[in-house]
Amino acid sequence: IFAIDATCTFKDYIEVGDRLITVDGNVISKAEDISGGNDRRVRMIGIAKNMPRPHEVVANSATLSNNPRTLMDLWEEFKYGIDGRKPAQQFTKSEKNASSGIRQLYWRRNHVWSIMDGLVGSGLTPEEACEEIREVYFEMSNTKIISAMVADKKRYPETKCHPDLYRQKEAPCTKRMAEVSFRSATLSSNPRTLHEMWREFKFGLNGRKPAQHFTRHERNANAKIKQIYYRRNYVWALMDRLVRSGDTPEQACQKIRGVYGKMSMTKMISAIIADKKRYSVTKCHPDLE
Repeated sequence: IFAIDATCTFKDYIEVGDRLITVDGNVISKAEDISGGNDRRVRMIGIAKNMPRPHEVVANSATLSNNPRTLMDLWEEFKYGIDGRKPAQQFTKSEKNASSGIRQLYWRRNHVWSIMDGLVGSGLTPEEACEEIREVYFEMSNTKIISAMVADKKRYPETKCHPDLYRQKEAPCTKRMAEVSFRSATLSSNPRTLHEMWREFKFGLNGRKPAQHFTRHERNANAKIKQIYYRRNYVWALMDRLVRSGDTPEQACQKIRGVYGKMSMTKMISAIIADKKRYSVTKCHPDLE
């Protein structure tokens, strides 16, 4: 429990740091497990009390857990500590380097901690931060997510992380932000997947301006950008409509792949353009209506 709402009917019996273990006898392993049974007026909730607070943790507990299973476990390890251990964010330099094993674990997990800390610092809840990370890395294990973040730190030298997870610090003046925005109104040379195309549209790739925010002047800055924007906009418009209708970006990608198979992005765009002409009523393939 990270926070307690003032309207909580049992707030006098719990405190920040307690753990929600069961609901109606069912073990809680993910956030979705809590939402079931909302039609019931009375629910039995199991709470594990007396989780050690940061000031209660002794110095020799500066160790890391063996295998945190979820992103929330990693966040808890960083902010509060797991199983009585010292919170990782309070480790001293000597504790971070106490052994080669701890040093390696801390270095790798810090990629997740720093990104989550930045997302939470931007106003998201820890749960929302986890969802943002899952949007990028899907259902990977924590180990694979960390490896992907290490790779993305090298791949995106400007943001030091995947662009969708980057939270820009406040610029010194609005004029500087406008200059950066104008210079970054370009499109990537070769997005390899539908998901990259979606990120280019919604968030921008490699620090570029999101394509959905391009002005008319920026869309027509030169013949090359005009042509690329025109063609990719068929995919963007299709995905945007699917997402607005209730699909997640991942589901929208799966639906489009279900129709067009394993085509390259170039061939897929050409097929989508052809289908818009072919199906004059739906303006797209009927399975994507």
